[in-house]
Amino acid sequence: MAVHAALKLLITQENVARLQRREPALTIQMLAEVTGLATSTITGLTTGRANRIDFRTIDTLCRFFQVQPGALLVWTPEEDDGTLAPE
Repeated sequence: MAVHAALKLLITQENVARLQRREPALTIQMLAEVTGLATSTITGLTTGRANRIDFRTIDTLCRFFQVQPGALLVWTPEEDDGTLAPE
């Protein structure tokens, strides 16, 4: 899939900041508790197994990490197979 979530990176960046402040690391369980998202949703996004994401989930994660959706979702072009050729 050409679009994936960069949630693992956001969690890592948050944990670097937390380490500098001598706070406990953010875990998937902690993120789920604070945001109200299911751990399975967060796990799916961090492992790349999620096939879709709800706008509410995007909003919740953007609010928590204080980022724009572009920081959460990354598009990587795949090799052109001709299916989206211009007319």
